[in-house]
Amino acid sequence: MHLTSQRILKQAIIITFNFQYEDSTEDVNSLISVNGLESEKVSTLDDQKNILLQSDYTLPIGEMSKIELGYRGDFSTRSTDFEVSFLEPASGDFLINNNLTNLFNFKQYITALYTQFGSKVGKFSYLLGLRFENTRITLDQPTTGDFNRKKNQWIISHCEFKL
Repeated sequence: MHLTSQRILKQAIIITFNFQYEDSTEDVNSLISVNGLESEKVSTLDDQKNILLQSDYTLPIGEMSKIELGYRGDFSTRSTDFEVSFLEPASGDFLINNNLTNLFNFKQYITALYTQFGSKVGKFSYLLGLRFENTRITLDQPTTGDFNRKKNQWIISHCEFKL
């Protein structure tokens, strides 16, 4: 799903909003034969969700300058369940191999606020910007008990000149 909205207020004030949502699932099952005998089953179940939110506000200042403010949120989750089973010849049943089977959950949430100011004086133009970004990543493997959560924050500035 994708939704975009743009609204122009007065002459040049621009407000935009963008929303995207994706939900996908993939199931792959394989039966492996060795010498004509079905001896191994491999199953991968993958579920993924992504949400993107973005909004921008542009305000002109005079004839040659403008200031922009914005927000961006990017939220992703993914779960992959991988299972391997081997044929037990005595019983004829497939038994799960816990050494090869794994469930992996991944989450990444990125949020950002940003602003920039641009202007032109004669043939000289410039753009100054500032961005604050917060990232949270979670890696979770319940099968093995591994869990890791990371948080990062950045402040980014940029300056651009054109002659």
